[in-house]
Amino acid sequence: YPRQIEVLNIYGNKEDGSKSDGSVSVASAQSYKYLINGRAKSYHEIEIKGKNAQHSKLHENEEVDHLLIDFLWK
Repeated sequence: YPRQIEVLNIYGNKEDGSKSDGSVSVASAQSYKYLINGRAKSYHEIEIKGKNAQHSKLHENEEVDHLLIDFLWK
């Protein structure tokens, strides 16, 4: 894994009791941190909550858009 990579892990939690975005569990999304532990330059993890945190809706979520813009350009 390239050590100069900065990672932003955005995942969803519909908060409907499933502890998932409808497709991927929160635990699975969070496990990525352990896979790259100590290998990436930085690692940031952000949980999006609510009905717009569904897996297929994350790419349409304005909060996600702002997080990506900040991560890529700031």
